[in-house]
Amino acid sequence: MARPGITADQVNQAADELKGRGENPTIDRIRALIGGSPNTVHRHLKTWKATQPQARREAPQLPADLQAALVAEIDKAASAARAEAEADALEAQSTADELATAGERLEEEAELLRERVEELEADRDRAQAVAQERKTEIDRLAEQVQREAQAAEAARLETATSRLKVEALTDQVTTLKTELADALSRRDDAKEAAIQAAQAAAVSEAREAAAAQAVADLKADLAELKKELAQARKDASQAQNQTIKIQEQLNQEHEKNRQVTAELAAAREALAECEATEKPAAKN
Repeated sequence: MARPGITADQVNQAADELKGRGENPTIDRIRALIGGSPNTVHRHLKTWKATQPQARREAPQLPADLQAALVAEIDKAASAARAEAEADALEAQSTADELATAGERLEEEAELLRERVEELEADRDRAQAVAQERKTEIDRLAEQVQREAQAAEAARLETATSRLKVEALTDQVTTLKTELADALSRRDDAKEAAIQAAQAAAVSEAREAAAAQAVADLKADLAELKKELAQARKDASQAQNQTIKIQEQLNQEHEKNRQVTAELAAAREALAECEATEKPAAKN
């Protein structure tokens, strides 16, 4: 949307205010009061200046002849200067008008560019807002997907666990059925065995009586055997003591034999020495 520019009335009022304060209305001073572009202010200020009355200056009182000569000379110089100034002014005005027109055109282009920049910034802001919304939505969907994946994994694990439990229970049921069949079979066998046991009870009682007598006899035999074992242990201890004594005697005899053997060896050595000594004497 284009910004509203300043009007000629605003420039005129500002110029009148500055003039009333004794200040020269310039482009910068007017812009300081009301703003606006330099080109627009220049264009309106030029129109305002054209409507202002020219101030009159009172000539100093000089002698009539000098005044007439001075006036003639001044008119001559003024005419030449005015012609040159008017030419320069016309050229400057033309240049200023061209610059003002170009400035206004540039200002319009700048305004269009500003509007385009504002539109682009608005588009950018909307795009950023949309991008942020999409990013938020993507993050939300990513979290939802992650939660669903975790839930699916948990469900899969739970299903696998349930399947294992079912398989284990199935195995247990099969085992229990087999054990039940075996138990029923054993129950039937136990009933049959109970009947047989009842039939054999009478025989067992008779056998128990005989066994009790046999146990009594065995206990008596065991007591006798314990006595014999005690005596045998006593005899073995005495025999062991006797063996120790005999071993000690054998050791003593062995020591004596060793000493005798040593004495015998010494005697043989002495005899050999004597015989060795006697043989040379016999030869002489």
